[in-house]
Amino acid sequence: MTFAYWTGWRVYSEVLALTWPRIDFDAGTVRLLSGTTKNGEGRVIFLTPELRALIEQQWADHRTLYPECSLVFHRDGKRIKNLRGSWERACKESGLAGKIPHDFRRTAMQEHGQGRYLRTRGNEDEWAQDARRV
Repeated sequence: MTFAYWTGWRVYSEVLALTWPRIDFDAGTVRLLSGTTKNGEGRVIFLTPELRALIEQQWADHRTLYPECSLVFHRDGKRIKNLRGSWERACKESGLAGKIPHDFRRTAMQEHGQGRYLRTRGNEDEWAQDARRV
């Protein structure tokens, strides 16, 4: 959920579907290809130190424990299809009952939306600063 918090990406269709070929460690980016997002536009984010640490830990687990799994985020090498029970339990324990995973999209834009991220459309790259454009 840390990745969703920092990126504002859709949890089920973008974060949990993320695969290793979309990660570029050398460039420090993560890419969603055109046609794989809800609006059909691709996106590229630059890894913050927090995101890089998270992705590097996932990569280490991938290499040692689940080399056959192409998903970055998974449960024991299998796609996470439903996180409702875990989510509700975590929210209740943290005093945030009633929150939904989609709230991360709002939070990311409110707290991180003033930063810059690269948004890719077809062959064009543009800098998007307006949180409403995500």
